[in-house]
Amino acid sequence: MLACCHLSTDKCLKMCVDHLLENLKRYPQDKRSIWKCLQQLGSRHPELTLPLVTDLLGIHPFFDTPEPDMDDPAYISILILIFNSACTCPTMIPLLEQHTLKHYSYLRDSLSNLVPPIKYLSQGQSKREVKEVSTNTMAFLQNELDKIARAEKLNALTRQRLQETAIQDLSRLAKIDLSLAASASCASHYIQCQLLFAKILQNKNWCCSSMLALQHGNTVKNAVEQLLQTSFRLSHVFVGLTPTEVATIMQLRLKVFALHLVYIVRGSNSSALALCDHFLNQVENLQKYLYQNNLCSDAFVDAVFREMDQLEDPKPGTVARILQPLLQSYHSPALRLTSAVRQTKAVIYEPTGDSDTPLKFTAGLLLGINLDAEIENVTDLKTVRIMVKYPDQQCQMILPKSADFREIDSNRHRLVTTVLLSHNVWSEACQVEIGLTLDFTEAGMGSNKNYQKTVSKSEENTIELCDPVKVTISPKPIKKGI
Repeated sequence: MLACCHLSTDKCLKMCVDHLLENLKRYPQDKRSIWKCLQQLGSRHPELTLPLVTDLLGIHPFFDTPEPDMDDPAYISILILIFNSACTCPTMIPLLEQHTLKHYSYLRDSLSNLVPPIKYLSQGQSKREVKEVSTNTMAFLQNELDKIARAEKLNALTRQRLQETAIQDLSRLAKIDLSLAASASCASHYIQCQLLFAKILQNKNWCCSSMLALQHGNTVKNAVEQLLQTSFRLSHVFVGLTPTEVATIMQLRLKVFALHLVYIVRGSNSSALALCDHFLNQVENLQKYLYQNNLCSDAFVDAVFREMDQLEDPKPGTVARILQPLLQSYHSPALRLTSAVRQTKAVIYEPTGDSDTPLKFTAGLLLGINLDAEIENVTDLKTVRIMVKYPDQQCQMILPKSADFREIDSNRHRLVTTVLLSHNVWSEACQVEIGLTLDFTEAGMGSNKNYQKTVSKSEENTIELCDPVKVTISPKPIKKGI
């Protein structure tokens, strides 16, 4: 509410800033909200911020003052206010000292969503204009996809080398250009699935149980597991795709299920009834999606539709015999990206994980740790879980309450909650990992519990949204009274 107010005098603005800084000192966990409030205050009141610059930054007209600490949240708050005002008030820039201008460059990289680009910056007696450097990263991405599309006519060895090179190039592109990171990562996952397909089918004994038991057994098994996990992540992490792009990924996913079914039926002694039922359900779902969006299927899926329609008794062995020659006859089509792809991710602001001091509590009781995180591009918040992993490899999935989520905008949410930890007595302090994941166990499998148990070891139904934060804790024994 304060961020949307229009203040009348500079004294009123100064009083607001002082009270916000006081609130920041008392409640440091609210710094993100305070920074966003000061961002709006600065952009709305540049003429009121101008006479307060020297006072807020402690600039003396005759003496040099020490350079403030960039790790101080209060100093960062003041800079956010001033830089947002300087964006529309060029007369403010000559008042800033050299180290303040250097801090602007640092904040533009670390807090680009809070610090806007300023057209002109005064450095010494010259002015330079900060311009966005034009790059050809989008053209490079499309060129890589075109290469993979043309590689379908080449021999297998050359095609695999091109795919491996494309995966490396797209991974580097995702790190260089953040605006195309999601698109590059999506294309990289898709090409990686194509490469794993080729490597599995290249092994002539991939569906022979007797040969897999003697040689290459672990290699094929690990490749199938990696293919399942990569395609699962490809299906759930990327949003903003067009119906055509979604259909391409769904058809690739169906081909993964087909390969997994043939591998289980031919290459192992495990039951495949649940896998076969799930595969037939996926065929039906894909058929409905293509019909609703008036899309055409690729050659492999089209052949699967024809064979499944003619099949009277869809037993696992019969379905596997039909799918095996189809898998070896058709290649997966190339992916074409024409939309602005967004990637599901999260950032944990608290706990920071930079403290070596262990948090002590009585063993068997509860320890509350404050969690403050920002989640982006999650379509269903009911799938968000807090993952707690203890040193003894125990892993807990905690479901946050719906009231713990606060909407920032249509694609971003803030999660503020308390994570409760408990354990038995430890001989020494150890680190606990706290992270955020998406759990599709219930949403993805529905009522098919048998399939869920079948693939629990081969395909994880959870996706990590960020790197976990490590917190040192120390459960102490209960003190007995005298």
